[in-house]
Order: sequence, then C-alpha cells, then structure tokens
Amino acid sequence: TFRFLQGSVQEIPFQDESFDVAVCCLTLCSVENPVEAVKEIKRVLVEARGVLGYVEHVAVHPEERRRILEWQQKALDPLQQLLAHNCHLHRETASTIASVFGTDPVTSGRFFVEDMWPVACQTNGIIQRL
Repeated sequence: TFRFLQGSVQEIPFQDESFDVAVCCLTLCSVENPVEAVKEIKRVLVEARGVLGYVEHVAVHPEERRRILEWQQKALDPLQQLLAHNCHLHRETASTIASVFGTDPVTSGRFFVEDMWPVACQTNGIIQRL
C-alpha cells in the first residue's frame, strides 16, 4: 500500500524499524542538517536488512578533473541556497550517508549529466543498515 505524507525527513513520523526500503532522490542537498536527516532515515529502516537507495547531486572531487565545475559549485553555492530552497551545490552526500550508516554502500557510482549544470556531478548507491 502506498500512502503519500508530507513532512520533514529530519522528523519522520514513523516508529523505529518501520520500513525495509527507503529511496532518497535529490533531497539531501536541501535539508538543513543532512547528517540528522540520514540518521532519521536509518532509524526507520529495519536493522540488518533495511536498505536506502539514493541518487543525489554532489560536490565535484578534485581527482575528477572538473576544476571549472568545482569552482562554479563553490562560487555559486550561496546564491543557489537563496534561490533554490536551500539547495547546496557542493555537499559530500555519499560520504555523509556512508558515515552515518557506518559502512560502505553495497553498490555506488558517480556520473556527470552535462545538461544539468551546475548540479552535473551525481552519485547513486544502495546502502544497507547493519
């Protein structure tokens, strides 16, 4: 059964271990506190089998040789936050997720969608609650 609820990812109105799966798409860029948001997602996932699937735009890494895009993300980030409902261009979202979950993703990737400048750098993954 699917039921749509509007609320805050930082205060999910469900009991601990309520879900087997959570999906997060282009959300963690805009939350006030991404660590607390991921902790809350983890809380509602069933221990030892719950999984989070995610697709998020993220900061360019220096080794990706996209220095101009990296500079643009950093320079435009304050304006982006004002104009796009707190959307941050230069967050290390995949690292935040892995840190909160205390493990590496089961699968993950990074890719660029050039037509989505300045959020061209994307990450995706599936991580399991241990």
